Amino acid sequence: MARKDSKDRGLFERTVDSGDYWIRYAGNDGREHMERGGTKSEGRALYMRRRTEIHDGTWKSPRERRAVRRKAIEHSTADEPLTLGAFADAWLEERTPHLTKAVHYDYKLLLNSHVHGHELARKPIAEVNDRVISLLVKDLTEHQTRRKKPLSPRRINMAIARLQTIFATGHRRKLIVDDPMPHVANLANPSTTLTHSTSLRHCASSMPQKVGNALFLACCSSPACGRMKRSRHRGTQSTLSMG
Repeated sequence: MARKDSKDRGLFERTVDSGDYWIRYAGNDGREHMERGGTKSEGRALYMRRRTEIHDGTWKSPRERRAVRRKAIEHSTADEPLTLGAFADAWLEERTPHLTKAVHYDYKLLLNSHVHGHELARKPIAEVNDRVISLLVKDLTEHQTRRKKPLSPRRINMAIARLQTIFATGHRRKLIVDDPMPHVANLANPSTTLTHSTSLRHCASSMPQKVGNALFLACCSSPACGRMKRSRHRGTQSTLSMG
């Protein structure tokens, strides 16, 4: 590979010190093209592969490669319908240039762990309805990790979010008649909110003593805090009178 100033020609970081390398080259169509390579070694390998393809006459422009992928995704027959798992993999491949390496890894792990292992991944995408998705969510709530702990609602909601994007893409491309995901609700996260006074004490404790005490007293003397105290007092008196 040609080098200039000890750097690979056509290989560069789009954002400095990000570790995310892109390649730039002139194709057989006379235009300059850019592609995301990933790490520096992955970018260098992709650059070499593109140069070889250009030399051999087998190179296709990014637009042509996207068209081939799209045709493969949308093509389905009665004997071999497009499954949800296959479409999910194709969707992730299409999104790869727009994702960071960490996000791509997380999406791939999420799909492999929580979607591909379920029977729903082998069903034709056109036959997946909200009932099937709800059964998947139910199975995920009953699933245990290697540490014998249940999956968190946040993790399950992340899987639901990815399926929402996947089905929205399939619906936009007319692979499915109806999108089932609007009928699937997210799981509720356990409430971790603190009371008003507890939150103030926690905030004040992280400040210098004089500043923290002044902030706590000022907030507790505010009209909003007074209304909360009066409401709590009325509730207590109501409970005592009922007793």
